[in-house]
Amino acid sequence: MLEWYRTDADYLDVLADARGLMSEVCREIAGGSSLCYGGQAIEIGGEWACLTVKEVFLRFAGWDPVARFDADRFDLDLVEKVEPALPADRPWCSGITRRRRRLSRAAARTFRR
Repeated sequence: MLEWYRTDADYLDVLADARGLMSEVCREIAGGSSLCYGGQAIEIGGEWACLTVKEVFLRFAGWDPVARFDADRFDLDLVEKVEPALPADRPWCSGITRRRRRLSRAAARTFRR
């Protein structure tokens, strides 16, 4: 898992960073735009799934942190319910970020490939 932050950037900038990093690593180690992971070819250059935090938590943890935020429950469920439920057969990237003045918590996204 890789996590990083950048000033003066929103979640789309962070997604572009992650895609660029994954594409470059893929080119360096595999010589192209796909990797073999868990016996399965993964196309890094394809479209990435983009879900809101609300969608991910409703699907995997059964509650909406946007409607009723609970910091302790959020952190616990992220680690114990959401992350383990993400596909193990391919790499994924999550960017649960928001820029305070520009994005609300409802606009935060998680990205997965």
